[in-house]
Amino acid sequence: MFLPRTIHPHSINIRTSRPAFSPEFVAAVREMHAFTSVFGHLAGDPDLEHLYDRSFAHFVKSFGTHYMEEVTVGARLSVFRRFYQTEAERCASNLIPFAN
Repeated sequence: MFLPRTIHPHSINIRTSRPAFSPEFVAAVREMHAFTSVFGHLAGDPDLEHLYDRSFAHFVKSFGTHYMEEVTVGARLSVFRRFYQTEAERCASNLIPFAN
């Protein structure tokens, strides 16, 4: 016997529900911005390039390179039960109540 159960999904869309950036995200962006705005173009200074590269690598490792615009979460639960012939006959004759 197969008993499907569906849990209604929940969706969120970044266009309609704009989450705030975390303090860690803001700090990482500001750190990268500081290297480019204070020091200007980094090419030619290996020490500054190295610091910026480390900052950028940390940002990508922590936050990734992409974000989802929309997500739907939920689940589907399916139950499969095997009956012996005598149990099936008793259920069919309503001797064993079957719960939905």
